[in-house]
Amino acid sequence: MKRLQLKLGLFILFSFLFMVLLAQNVFSCTPAGPDPWFNIELSFDQTTLPSGIEIVQTDSIYEPYILVNKNLEPFYLVRENFTDWKTFPNSELPKNYEPLFKITSNQVYFWGQLSSQDTEGWKPVSGVINNSPANGVRISEDIYILDGESKQIYQDNRPAVVDIPAPQNFKILGFYKGNPVEIKGVLSYSLNDKYDPQRFAKGVEACNKWDQSFNNPLWKIPSFMLLIIILVILLGLSFLIYKIIKKFKE
Repeated sequence: MKRLQLKLGLFILFSFLFMVLLAQNVFSCTPAGPDPWFNIELSFDQTTLPSGIEIVQTDSIYEPYILVNKNLEPFYLVRENFTDWKTFPNSELPKNYEPLFKITSNQVYFWGQLSSQDTEGWKPVSGVINNSPANGVRISEDIYILDGESKQIYQDNRPAVVDIPAPQNFKILGFYKGNPVEIKGVLSYSLNDKYDPQRFAKGVEACNKWDQSFNNPLWKIPSFMLLIIILVILLGLSFLIYKIIKKFKE
């Protein structure tokens, strides 16, 4: 019985060491990216908005522009799709459109899957507060299509003198009442007055300090050694189970 207890104790010890090694990877630090050089402001051509489709500003930082639908008919945010192999059955859209969002007056849906076992289709989007239904879609670079590449720069050490990029036209593709819609606008740049020239460098330094404090050199074991430890644990567990079964048979 004492030998059995000893083997159980060793198994628990090895398991604990293995979990510590896993924790080293799970809690590894990732530095935040650099600050953007420019602020971005969007302006919309109101004449290209269908009646009842509105762009509202609810938050100047996190969600500055939200597209909402005040009508009973759903409004679809889409991308063009001219491939024959990528189709979206049951999307309620022509085959040459890739569905992104379906916006009704009281609920927003996204096109996708909630899990690998789930079927692709329209899924409701939950709001921030108490999982309430979301009733609008945030207008971001995932929604609008710029005329040309973005001029935004994410990098430390912005020069003292920087040329402000020229405004760029953009469009938002939609589908409404059986017809394609193209909402047009202009994206303007201005200098980011809250820019931190050392944002990324500070993040790297903070992560280095975190790693040094969290990771004891004793646990810095090469990957092949981790594989050996895993194999030893599995072999020990198999042997322990074998001995327990054998003891009960006796």
